[in-house]
Amino acid sequence: MPSTLVAIDQSIVERLDSIANSLHLSRETALRQAITNFIEDKEYVQDVAQGLADIEAGNVHSNVEVSAYFSAKRNALKATFQK
Repeated sequence: MPSTLVAIDQSIVERLDSIANSLHLSRETALRQAITNFIEDKEYVQDVAQGLADIEAGNVHSNVEVSAYFSAKRNALKATFQK
């Protein structure tokens, strides 16, 4: 696993250590989880923004279209099990 050296303010390190200790985690594990959560949160925000852009661009499907699509998928799946 690659490593990265990051300078962090002492007050942040103390807060990180406090949280890590309360969760019985090492500093490294807590930091790894924090970074992972940060990235996942930012990716989620990007996905929502893309979804909103799709809506504004008219890239949407009606309830009827979605229902028909999944009905066809369900029927095709049923047909494979009835053979």
